[in-house]
Amino acid sequence: MNESSVAPTDPVAEQPPPRTICIQLPDLLAACAPFELRTNRHCKVISQASERWLHDSRVMLPSMKWRSAKVGLLAAACYPTADAPQLGLIADVLGLLVYQLDRRALGALTDDDDDDNDDIFSL
Repeated sequence: MNESSVAPTDPVAEQPPPRTICIQLPDLLAACAPFELRTNRHCKVISQASERWLHDSRVMLPSMKWRSAKVGLLAAACYPTADAPQLGLIADVLGLLVYQLDRRALGALTDDDDDDNDDIFSL
């Protein structure tokens, strides 16, 4: 038999089948069970004040539903021991962050914009 007449072998067919990899994840629910869910006692007042501040500052976009975003509740859950002025500042910053993300989602601001005035968090 002539060597030139032998069909070349397929290198893909000669590879062994891939092995299955098992990953064991820790039980996160059991690890978090000792922590109780707490919210800041100033949650309602700060949420309303933050929404009012964002509305008065004309930061709100028509597409945004601030009550469904619950930025004040997020701040109150993350910082249950903060006093009212601290919680208000945190809620306002989170509100601005949600605004910035919503603007990016609407296409009003892209990553490669050269105009830094459109970006709230630019210095």
